[in-house]
Amino acid sequence: MQVPIVCTAITLSSAIGRRNRIIYHEFTIEYSRIQERLYLPDQILNLDGVLMATAEKALLDTIYLRHRVPQRGELELEALDPNRIRSLAAFFPPSVVRRIEKLNLP
Repeated sequence: MQVPIVCTAITLSSAIGRRNRIIYHEFTIEYSRIQERLYLPDQILNLDGVLMATAEKALLDTIYLRHRVPQRGELELEALDPNRIRSLAAFFPPSVVRRIEKLNLP
């Protein structure tokens, strides 16, 4: 398991703009706004008061925001549900769906 150096927080609020970054020591915290249609409440977990997307939703959000798929070494694809990824991808633009297809999920 890798330790992330970037934490991305997603919001629907337009008050923060499209993307903002805060650098703290060797870590980066990003605040990004997504379209309301991409906010999927049933894919948000409450972990001791911390709201976090499911792994599958987080992957799709990452591809949507960065316009690329993370490197294979950055992903733990075996821990993801390919069927959930495919069904959630239907909410995202076609460019995200195409990038998911290139992963050749089982």
